[in-house]
Amino acid sequence: MNKTQKGKGKGIPKRDDNHYTKGLPAPLVENYEWKDLANCKDMDTEIFFLPWGARTTTKKKLEDTAKAICVSCPVIQQCLEFALATKETYGVWGGTTPEERAKILEQRELEASGYEIAN
Repeated sequence: MNKTQKGKGKGIPKRDDNHYTKGLPAPLVENYEWKDLANCKDMDTEIFFLPWGARTTTKKKLEDTAKAICVSCPVIQQCLEFALATKETYGVWGGTTPEERAKILEQRELEASGYEIAN
């Protein structure tokens, strides 16, 4: 049964304390220290997060710029796994775009359910 808040706003579902952090790694230093080793650590985040509504050619160029930074990053795999675990839907993480990560997650879900994926 869904818990609700009492008084004003009767029937409003009570906010689950884990609602906003569900799926995130535990807030322990060791779960995030890989970020200190990232090539992008001191860079402007705008490089990795495209402007809203970027068109195909511009979008591809901006994504390629971000990916070029990622390709030699010593923590590219940790970054990718973080983005997959948190289902990050924006920006270039671990050398991948949101669309590429969605495909990886879909592949992993299919593999976990026993389906074979043809290449």
